[in-house]
Amino acid sequence: MPEFKLTPKQKRIGMLLLASLAAIAGIAGLVNFITEYRLLNKSILEPLSESRIEQQTKKDADFAHFYAEASIIRDALKTTEDQEKYKDVTYKQLKEFLIYYGDKEYCDMVENEARKQHTAEIMSKVKPKIDDLKQKWETFIAEHNPAQYINIEVVEDGYGYSEMVFFGDYTKYPRFHFKSSEPKGAISDGKFTLECFNNEGANTSMISENIDYEFVKVHNSKEKYLQLAKYPQTDFWDIYNLRAIVHSVTLKDGTRISDDDIEQVPETVRNYLDRRDEDSEAQMIIDQIDKKFVSAKKYSFEALHKALMKHDPVCYELVERVNNISGQIQRGFSIY
Repeated sequence: MPEFKLTPKQKRIGMLLLASLAAIAGIAGLVNFITEYRLLNKSILEPLSESRIEQQTKKDADFAHFYAEASIIRDALKTTEDQEKYKDVTYKQLKEFLIYYGDKEYCDMVENEARKQHTAEIMSKVKPKIDDLKQKWETFIAEHNPAQYINIEVVEDGYGYSEMVFFGDYTKYPRFHFKSSEPKGAISDGKFTLECFNNEGANTSMISENIDYEFVKVHNSKEKYLQLAKYPQTDFWDIYNLRAIVHSVTLKDGTRISDDDIEQVPETVRNYLDRRDEDSEAQMIIDQIDKKFVSAKKYSFEALHKALMKHDPVCYELVERVNNISGQIQRGFSIY
């Protein structure tokens, strides 16, 4: 088989062709770079064409989502004053900031560090006072709780016919009686309500009937049953339960203990003792201990605010302003 060799002239032509192709590729790459540079360095006040968006999304899969957020921001800048203030913000600048703004891992880190600092520098100073306040009012509530003097249990007695049976009336009604005890000694009187709750956990009572001490003492056995004439259904006890709520008792020495006494507990303290969460604790501290107290939530927000402001003050101000209007830009931190 004859050996194929390029002549010097053919070699020169081949080298020129390769150089030309490389130059063309380089020029194309440079053109793409310049095009992308110009596109990303446009003001966010200048909308991009659909073709430009599609072209850039092929290079950057996240660009379409970013552009949607940028459009929300642009549309929120209605006034001439706003447009003048933010006209120099570019797509590139905003995109870099939103990546930073939406970095949940980073924002969580800043927030957690701020909370640790808050615990060490602020909460450590008020915690002893919180403990004293809780002990004081928990003791007061326990001593002024009328339910400590009488326990009233509602005992279910199944179902039965009405005592006033008319011809053809075979309806059965739920029956019950009371079982009571007085753990701190006999009382002379009391006021209660009989209330009905759904077994699935709803805390709203469907019934609230006033009953007194003698009524409870009389209906204290299955033979002295009571009947719910308003509820002719034989699945009542499967769905509902009855509770006797103690509102006041009068002791043998004439002392009256009432749940009205609980009104003496400051509202913010009662709210905290009911909820036991960070927000109610902060409100109690401000109301009862230190009016200048800064909550962990506010403290960590301010730390995040400073970090984001430091990164890009203009973009942070812009995005926060738009969020206050629409709330559509996703933050990385979760304190809102």
